Amino acid sequence: MSVLRTLSLLFLAICCAKAEDISGAWTYLPAETESEQSTYRIVIRSAKEIENQTLSNGLRRTEVFPAKISKDKVEVTDSDGQTVIFLKQVDSLILQKSSTKEETQYKQSKEWDKRFEDAPVFPSNRIEALAALRILLGADELNALRSMKKTDLISLHLGLGMSIRNMFELWSNESPLLADLGGGHPDGASNRLIELLWEDLQNDKQIKKPTGKKQ
Repeated sequence: MSVLRTLSLLFLAICCAKAEDISGAWTYLPAETESEQSTYRIVIRSAKEIENQTLSNGLRRTEVFPAKISKDKVEVTDSDGQTVIFLKQVDSLILQKSSTKEETQYKQSKEWDKRFEDAPVFPSNRIEALAALRILLGADELNALRSMKKTDLISLHLGLGMSIRNMFELWSNESPLLADLGGGHPDGASNRLIELLWEDLQNDKQIKKPTGKKQ
């Protein structure tokens, strides 16, 4: 093996090792005494940026921030212009805010990594919203909706409709999903989304439960 080839392989191995050192995911779980119901996750995929993920109501949101990342520390400037520092330990990240000196511990968890990866994204358009509803609603609910007459869907306005309006934040005038559904009042938008889901379900046979049990 030539010296040049040996050096090339060595350089590649060092680069891979460095990538392994800085990458990873860490999750913060609120204590039972906290009012916050969301779960947070920091994901490092490169040496220049991090993903700040939130899991709430079964939906995953992701914000990307530029960062200075080393083997021992991650420095991020958040959306408020504050510098946030994460200290890397063996199996955790310790968040330190320069303004308050408060510390918050994020832990590595394969279970929560899977929950985040499996969760649908917070929808910004009707396609993402339909995909999310197919995941969030159970097989029984989807089958019941599929079996309804279209003229009876209005009866879901205060049940499923309200859940959709709240969960997808259709009350916000800045909602891209509201705009994608034609704008107007959130009541009408949620009704349109229910009709779209009903129409989509008409192409399905009976929806199977994910447990594998017999229907």
